[in-house]
Parts: sequence; C-alpha cells; structure tokens
Amino acid sequence: MKIWLRRTHLILTLFSALVLLSVCISGVLLSFAKEAEQWLLGERWQVQSESQLLLQQQGLAELVRRLNKQLPQATPVNTILLEQHPDLAWQAILSDGHYANFNPYNGKLLATYRFEDSLYGFVMAWHRWLLYANGADKPLRPLVSCAALIFIVQLLLGLWMWLRPRKRLRRLRINFSAKPHSVLYQLHTVTGVLLVLPLSLIAFSGMSFYWEKATSSVLEGITQQVREKPVHPLASENAVNNTGEHLDTAYHQARKALSLGELYRIHLPVVATDPLKLRIKMPGESHPYSWAWADANSGVPLGYYDASQANLTTQLWNFRYRFHIGDFYGLTLRLVWLILALVPVFFLLSGLYLFYYRYSRNDKW
Repeated sequence: MKIWLRRTHLILTLFSALVLLSVCISGVLLSFAKEAEQWLLGERWQVQSESQLLLQQQGLAELVRRLNKQLPQATPVNTILLEQHPDLAWQAILSDGHYANFNPYNGKLLATYRFEDSLYGFVMAWHRWLLYANGADKPLRPLVSCAALIFIVQLLLGLWMWLRPRKRLRRLRINFSAKPHSVLYQLHTVTGVLLVLPLSLIAFSGMSFYWEKATSSVLEGITQQVREKPVHPLASENAVNNTGEHLDTAYHQARKALSLGELYRIHLPVVATDPLKLRIKMPGESHPYSWAWADANSGVPLGYYDASQANLTTQLWNFRYRFHIGDFYGLTLRLVWLILALVPVFFLLSGLYLFYYRYSRNDKW
C-alpha cells in the first residue's frame, strides 16, 4: 500500500509540475504586482489630491462627458473603477475592453491600454489562464484549476501516508543532525502535514474562480445553506442618455440606498434595459459585493442588495477572494501568504530529489 501511495504521489506530481510551478511563481508576483505597477508607472497612476472629486463637484454625467470627449466615439466608457487612496488615478473600462487611467479630480486621461499589457494584467493573465487567450476564450484556464485540484489530492495523499504508521506525533519532529536527504524528507513531510489545511483552502478558493458551480455546491453541502446571488433588475426600455440629467439623479438615488458603504465601481448602462449599477463595500464586508441600482432614463431607484446581511454560506463565498490573496489582516499576513505560495515549489523540488535519491540507490521507484 505504501509503495502504491508513493507512486501515485509521484505520478500526480509529474502530471501537474509545470502548471503548478507556473501558478505558484505568478501568484507570488501577483501578490504585490499592482503596488509595483503604481510605483513604477507613476505618470499613469499618481495624481495630486484635491479637496473634492469631480464626481462630487459636478456629478457623474459631467465626469462621463469629459471622459468620452477624450476617447474615440466608438469606445465610450462602460465602467468606472474607483481607488480608495486619494493620490491614485481611477480607471475606466471602455466598450472595446481597453482600460483608461484618469485623474478623478479633473477627468483628464492619463493613459489608455489593454489590461494584459499592464504589469498587473500580465501577471494576472499568467496566473489565471497561462497567458494564452483566443479573444474572450481562454482554453488553458482549466489546466490551472486541474493543477490546483491535483495539488489538494497530493496534500491528502501525503497526509494519509503520514497517518498510516504509528508514532505520528514523533514523526513531526525534525532531526537536523541526520543525513541531508533524511532532513529533507522530514521537512517535506512535516511541512505538508502542518500546512495541509491552509494550502488546501487556498487551492480550493483559487479553483472557485473558474469552477464556480462545483465549488459553490461543495460549500453549500458543508454549510447546508444556499448561496445568495443578487438579481440585477432591468431598467425602462427608453433610449439611454448617459450624459443627461437623469444619470445624476439615478446615481444619487442608488448611492443613497447604501450610503454607509464605500463605492468601488460604477457600471453605466450599455443597452436600454440596463440600469445604472453601483458596486459597494458595506461595513463588515471583506470585498465589495453589495449593489444598488437605479434607472438612468428616469432616475427612479430600482433597489439594492446588502451583501453584509447575507447568510453564512454567502459570506464565506464572498470572503474567498481576500482569503486567496491573503489580504484580510494587514501586510504581515500578506507576506505569510507569499511564503505559502512558495511552499508547493519546495514540495515539488524536494519530492523530485527524494525520488531521484531513492531510485539511484535502489533502482526502484
């Protein structure tokens, strides 16, 4: 049985090694990629803070008008991404998918680019779909989730091999005076046993961004609750006028619905039945998952969804992004998560070395 487990452990490692190595390295780089980009490309990101934002001074309609005036007529603004730091530029997502950084105090464009051409976007594309995309299709993305699933299986196999013999707790000690290959084996085993839970949860949370339905079903099965999903309402079918007077009314009505939250995104209507959508982070939320809607054609509020009041399953599901990147308890934890992202690389290299050492001595694997 032990030989069978060890061989399965090895085979799964060989199947997933390259993808797992790629995901881990890109994950480490992604941890601080956005901060690095904002520092390296200061002319694109840094602005001089002022007393009031253009959105506060003259309204959403004027902000959208100024942005669209500087953009090609065929690529108007669809979404506005707000930054919480007063010295950072905001972003606009255009109708062709390009991004535009702009000064939130005067609406001046600072740069336009494809998301994948930015440092953060490049590393994100590497981490999530291995850089290869055919338009909107990302055919290699399933490989990333498969590698994460195999890694979880590997952790469980390693835990099983540790549980089978007796004196398990004694085998959690590392004898640094032993031979180098023995110390490496002990480090490999002890690290795997101690970190099996956090590493499995990090891998599972990563899988959830692609295999949403399957991972959500697992969570619902554990908690015995159904995950809540916000239902976006439809607006009236009148012609949309993004720069008209009703856009400002719609914005204020939607913002008033969840006035205690921080505004993170503004989704402008694209077609006649689209409402104005505000994505908001309410107190107690780890990430903005709350919504407020209003009809941009009439200014009539269409409702809101307060994710901070959702059930436990939904709260856990919404927490998965912050948990996956380790950004939920300050810089120290982010650094710990960065180290955790390198642990699978240690498992991979040490495991392959131990296999080579055993095979070279006994001609058996």
